[in-house]
This record gives sequence, C-alpha cells and structure tokens, in this order.
Amino acid sequence: MVIPLPPPALVPVARLAADDLGVGEPVFGTTDVDGRALRWVAVRRVDGAIAAFVDRCPHWSVSLASAGSAPVDDTAIYCSRHGARFRLADGVCDAGPCEGRALVALDVATDAGAVTLSLIRDRLAPGRA
Repeated sequence: MVIPLPPPALVPVARLAADDLGVGEPVFGTTDVDGRALRWVAVRRVDGAIAAFVDRCPHWSVSLASAGSAPVDDTAIYCSRHGARFRLADGVCDAGPCEGRALVALDVATDAGAVTLSLIRDRLAPGRA
C-alpha cells in the first residue's frame, strides 16, 4: 500500500501588485520568514510570465544586486558581483563562476491583479536565508 505524502507547505513571502512588475525590471525585497530575513527578487519575463527566486547567488551567497543593479535581458538575470547568468525560466546558471548551480525558485500565483510569492518550506536550507 502506498501512503501519499502531504503537499509541501508553502510559506508566504510577498504580495505585489502585478503592475509593479515591468518587463525586465527586477523587483527586490526582504521578508521575515521564521525569524530570518529572506531576500527575494521577481521579474516579469518578455512572454509575460513572472519569475521569482530567493535573492542569493550560489557562487558567494550574496544578493544578485550586491555590486549595483542586477541586469536582466530577455531570458536571464545576472549577478552584478561576478556576472553569473541565471535563466529566468528555471534559475539555472548557464554561464559564470557557478555554472550548473541554480537560484532557489519561488512559487508564483497571480489573481485579481496581484502576484503572491511563496516558498516551499523544504527549499529553505536550515539556518540560511
């Protein structure tokens, strides 16, 4: 007999007005999650879909905007510190010092002109934000 697992718990991270997300213009924020500051970034892709990630480059564990603005093009966001390129489709670094590693993706839900960002609790490493 197979016992189904419960769905993963979603932790609310942020709620934004959909109009606040312009194409290719990253929005950064910080939210308290379980007593820890969690940095996040959201950006509307050219196709209209919204990509959102924990704002922590896997290379040095810094904000993507730690050395200035984080550039965005049609398909990627870049770490301003070392130029690592992360695909907006899945957060995977396909060029730069952390190639093959990925940003932690946030769950994105849209309703009535608002965008809700959530984190699957299991994706947040213990002791790190």
